[in-house]
Amino acid sequence: MKLRPTVASLLIGALAIGTVGFFIQPAVIIQNESKTITLFWRYQDGSLRFINSVTGKPVLIRFRIQKTFSDFRMETDELTEQYYTAGTYAINGPLHRESTRVLHCCSMKGMILSIGDRTWLIDDGCLEVRLIWML
Repeated sequence: MKLRPTVASLLIGALAIGTVGFFIQPAVIIQNESKTITLFWRYQDGSLRFINSVTGKPVLIRFRIQKTFSDFRMETDELTEQYYTAGTYAINGPLHRESTRVLHCCSMKGMILSIGDRTWLIDDGCLEVRLIWML
């Protein structure tokens, strides 16, 4: 006896997959040649912390995962903000409008990436976080 899926069961299955896909965002993390697949929740907050190698001051970049990494904002001292903007504008206005599927960061002094309750420490080198798909 062969079981044939009904249209209703196919629609319910597609709806379930779509609902899960709406709330969960798969990503690949590439850290100095090693790759890790992970899942993030949509609307989860994240942050990247590092020391600016020129000013020696801490920088905190906050963001949110939606369809992309978005809602960026930076917290740092005035001198470091002027370093990034040449002192011509407040950085959080343009930064907040940015949206990207890939975070790529390098640091000689190390950095800490936190998303939800997960944390990655990078002593020296680069980190890339790539969202695999967008719904």
